[in-house]
Amino acid sequence: MSESILEFAGMPDPAVLRRVDSECQTTVLLAARVRFLYECDDAGLRNLAVVALSDAGVACRRASELFGLSPE
Repeated sequence: MSESILEFAGMPDPAVLRRVDSECQTTVLLAARVRFLYECDDAGLRNLAVVALSDAGVACRRASELFGLSPE
């Protein structure tokens, strides 16, 4: 039996890394799943999200750009 992935019209590419800021909450999505949800002004959780994304295989430059940080 083969396994297939069902895609719905209008859904983002599952490998897309996205950040959504809404009502003072930040949501970070990767591979069509919520990876992080935190208050917009929580720099500690933002930094943890950047490190965790890079540990998960996301390029450091890509992760830092998502949050408006320099990759240095």
